[in-house]
Amino acid sequence: MIFDQVWSEFDQVNISLLLLCFRIEFCRAVTESEVSEKDEDVKLVKSTWEMAINEEGGQSAQMWIEYIKYLVRKHPEQVSAVHQVRIL
Repeated sequence: MIFDQVWSEFDQVNISLLLLCFRIEFCRAVTESEVSEKDEDVKLVKSTWEMAINEEGGQSAQMWIEYIKYLVRKHPEQVSAVHQVRIL
C-alpha cells in the first residue's frame, strides 16, 4: 500500500519534470527559429516564454534563466522590465 503511494508521487514528480523540460525545449526551439529569421517576431518569442513561465506558476528558475539569456543576447534593454515583473 505504501509502495503504491510512494510510486504514485514519484510518477507525478517525473511527469512534472518531463513537462518542464518539454516547455523549455519548445521555447528554445521557437526562440532559435525566430532569431534565425531576418524579421524576428519578438512578440511571439516573448509570449511563448511568458506563457510557459505562467504555466509553471513563475516558480521555475531554469525557465526564467533561459528567458533572460535570450533577452540579454537579443534585447538587453528589456531585461530590467522582466526583473521588475518578477519582483512584484
